[in-house]
Amino acid sequence: MNQKKENSRASSGSKSSLKKVLNIFSIKYTALVFCAVFLFFGLAGVNKADAAIALLNHSVSGNSGDNVANGTATFSNYTLPFTSTSGNALVILVIHTQTADVSSITDTAGNIFSCTTAADNGGRVAQFCYALNITGSSNDVISITMSSGVNNASLHISEWSGVVTSSGLDNHAEGTGTGTAMDTGTLTTTNTNDVVIGGFIDSRGDSSIGAGFTKLSSDGFVGSLSEYQIVSSTGNWHPTATAGASTIWAAAGIALKTASSSSATSFTFTGPSSGNAGSASTNFTVTPVGGNYTGTITLTPTGSGSTGLSATVLTFSNSSTAQTFTITPTVSGTVTLTPTNNGSLTNPSNLTYTVNAVVPNAPTGAGATAGNAQATITFSAPAFNGGTAITGYTVTTLSNGGGASGTDSNAGSTSLSHVMTGLTN
Repeated sequence: MNQKKENSRASSGSKSSLKKVLNIFSIKYTALVFCAVFLFFGLAGVNKADAAIALLNHSVSGNSGDNVANGTATFSNYTLPFTSTSGNALVILVIHTQTADVSSITDTAGNIFSCTTAADNGGRVAQFCYALNITGSSNDVISITMSSGVNNASLHISEWSGVVTSSGLDNHAEGTGTGTAMDTGTLTTTNTNDVVIGGFIDSRGDSSIGAGFTKLSSDGFVGSLSEYQIVSSTGNWHPTATAGASTIWAAAGIALKTASSSSATSFTFTGPSSGNAGSASTNFTVTPVGGNYTGTITLTPTGSGSTGLSATVLTFSNSSTAQTFTITPTVSGTVTLTPTNNGSLTNPSNLTYTVNAVVPNAPTGAGATAGNAQATITFSAPAFNGGTAITGYTVTTLSNGGGASGTDSNAGSTSLSHVMTGLTN
C-alpha cells in the first residue's frame, strides 16, 4: 500500500516536473520568438541611406610629405591606413605649395572621384575631391595626377557614412588672402542636412579651427588644417581658421548632402502675382519644410485665365531642395494654382496669378479685290489675340499721297472681309 502511494507520488512528481520543464521551454521559446521578431523588425528598419551622417575614419598623409615625389605631377602609392566601407563617401583634401590643380584621381578599389575648384594663392593651394557610394577596401591605394609638378604636398582623407549615394555635392567655396584670418568665403547650402568641410594651407603649421567647427586633421610639415561641421538647415556657412601670424593662405570648402533621418511635414509655395498673356511668368518655387521629401507635389491651375494650361507635377526623391516652374497663360483673367501632394504634407494656400491682356498680333494674309470706286479687303485673324477676344476690325486705306482715303463700310465689325468705298478709280 505504501509502495503504491510512493509510486503515485513519484508519478505525480514526474508529471509536475515535466509540466515545469514544458512551461520553462514555453517561456524560453516565446522569448526566443519575441527576440527573433524584434531583431527582424529592428534590422528591417535600418536603412543605410537614412543613417545619420557620421565621421568614420580620417587620416593625413605623412607629415614629411613622403608620399609625394617633390617636383613631380603624380602622388602615388599612398595606402589608406584604414579599411573603408562600401556605400560610404571618401573626401580628400589635396594640399601643396605649387600652382597646379588635380587632373585626375584614382584608387585601387575603382572608385570614381570628382573635384571642386582649387583655391590657389600662388604657391598655397587647397582643393577638395570626393567619391560617393564607394567600394570598400582594406588596402586602398590613392593615386593623384596634377596638372604640373608640385612640392610639399599632403592629403587629408576622411570617410563618411550617411552621405547620399549620387549627386552629393551641394556647394563649394574658395578663398585666398594674406593675414591671420583665413576664410573660404560664403558656402551656401540648399540641402537641409549637410556636412561642411573646410581645408586651409598657410605653410606655418600653427593654425586653429574656426568657431562651430571640429578639427579633422593637421599637417605640421606643409602647414595645413582641415575641419568639419554637420549642419541641419540650409544657409550660408563660413569655414574659417586663424593662423598664428600673418601669412599667405588659401582656403577651400565643400558641402556634401547627407540623407536626412527626418521627413518634411509641409512645403512652401511662392511666386509672382501677375504677368502678361502670351509670356512666361517668372518662377514659382516649391520647397519642402522640416526635412527631406519623397513623392510628388502637384500645382493645378483653374480660373478664367487657365485655358490651355496643364497641371505641373514636381517629383522629389529624398530631397528638400527647392524646385521651380513657370506658366505661360494665353487668356487674360485669373489663374488659381492649387497645391496638393501624394504624401502626408500639409498643403500651403493657393496662389492667384492675374493675366493681363496685351496688344494682339497683326492680322495676316491681307488681300484686296478692286471694284468700281471701291475695294474688298480680306484677311485672316491674328494667331494671338492678346489674351482677350477681338471685338472688331477697322480697315484704313491710304492714297498715293499717303493720306487716308475711302470709308470702311463695316468698320468695327468682327468680319474678316471689309468693303472700302469712296475710292478714286
